[in-house]
Amino acid sequence: MRAEKLWSSQVEENRLNFDMLINDFGPIKKAAISLRPLTIFIGGNNLGKSYAAMLAHSVISAGRGFNRRSPFTKFLSKRTNILDELEKTMIALKSTDTVKCPPRLAAKITRSCVDEYRAHLQHEIMRNFGSKLPDLTRFGADHFSMTLKAKKRTIMSYKKSRLTLNSIPKFDIIFSSSKAVDLSDMFQLDWNDDGKLYCTVDNSIVDLFDARRFLVRLYMELRSAIAQRAVATLPAHSRYFPAARSGILQAHRVITSNVVRNAPYAGIEDIHVPRLSGVVSDFVSTIIDMHPIRGTHNDTGNQIENDIFSGHVELKYTDPGALPEIFYERSGITIPIHRTSSTISELAPFTLHLKHSVGGRGVLIIEEPEAHLHPSNQNLLAGHIVKLVREGANIIITTHSSTLFESVSQYLRASQLQPKGRKNAFGREDLYLTEDEIAPHLFRMDGDEGSTVERIPLSAKDGMKQDEFVKEDRLLNEINLRIEEHGS
Repeated sequence: MRAEKLWSSQVEENRLNFDMLINDFGPIKKAAISLRPLTIFIGGNNLGKSYAAMLAHSVISAGRGFNRRSPFTKFLSKRTNILDELEKTMIALKSTDTVKCPPRLAAKITRSCVDEYRAHLQHEIMRNFGSKLPDLTRFGADHFSMTLKAKKRTIMSYKKSRLTLNSIPKFDIIFSSSKAVDLSDMFQLDWNDDGKLYCTVDNSIVDLFDARRFLVRLYMELRSAIAQRAVATLPAHSRYFPAARSGILQAHRVITSNVVRNAPYAGIEDIHVPRLSGVVSDFVSTIIDMHPIRGTHNDTGNQIENDIFSGHVELKYTDPGALPEIFYERSGITIPIHRTSSTISELAPFTLHLKHSVGGRGVLIIEEPEAHLHPSNQNLLAGHIVKLVREGANIIITTHSSTLFESVSQYLRASQLQPKGRKNAFGREDLYLTEDEIAPHLFRMDGDEGSTVERIPLSAKDGMKQDEFVKEDRLLNEINLRIEEHGS
């Protein structure tokens, strides 16, 4: 099994369940955030809700990026010593069935794993925010820090641009060759209960030990297996849906055409390409690369469109090789997405992803999913979000909507009902959230120094505590009373 498959197969079994401790990042002074199958961020503007969501996205993206294939020449130049020692091990494997990797070599591979994971994490943070790391530090602080914990056990710590992977175990690597095992990709990697990493090499490949490309591939698989062992509690992937999706959706063809139009001048003259954050550029790229295949949550995507759009959003390719066009169809009438309401164009990227993206239990991060939605449609969307959680998706949302918040709270209270009671309340037996599946957080200002984040109390009996929204309602009521007093 390839290491990236090993990563996915083990992580896919887990729901989002880790804690992220943040200090001095953007506007955030201090935050203790619990990430669960449904995580909710509420609070005023400019308090760091998007910063926290994008940082979580960066951490998950670093794990995904760590398994990408890097150029052969990059590894050949930087890891020559490791490759030389792997070559000696493969030579020894030719004369015996099993060879234990020298402890010194295993330690080198582990150190390189940490170094490369740190590089990926730094790259993803800078890329997704479109900024250098010092620019992301809270004003007045000299650096930001982050710690990830799973079940109260520290996974990794990041401070002063230094990453420590705390959960990498001390282990042995055992190499063996086999004719009996059907190895579809040269070798198979497995962790045993004894904490040893077993690498079974296809017997027909052993004779190619002197092929440098094979050694590079072997090294890449080993370090990927070690990385997934260290951060196996993290989901396999995440998808970020930034705010103002309707505007980005309508501008994506302009952005793409600008890059293509200037491409012939690359290397000839200076090219000025508008700077975009990584989450926006990935969002645009996803739309361009999307194909009309049946996705993991296809039925839910279609149901959202039925309930909220009263129609469907479709991808169409008008010309071979052209960018996909997005159309809205209703009652036999088809119109381009730019002529639809902001409700449709705001949610269309999300429903298209559900319908056409194949993936397991990754993370969907949605900024302000309630944007441009009437309260009745916010209630409907809350039900579909809960349905996605029941289907195995992990979701992080930022919101300013008391309606959406209260709707989600009702599904938490529904966990106390019997299936028949839930069907009477919501029309379905399977719409509910348990206490350990949801984690709401309140972002609030702490003086002039920055914001802090606190977990909002909840219970299956009472739902999620709504003091923040109640406070605003009281303020409105007080103003109404003053108006009445002065008007009488």
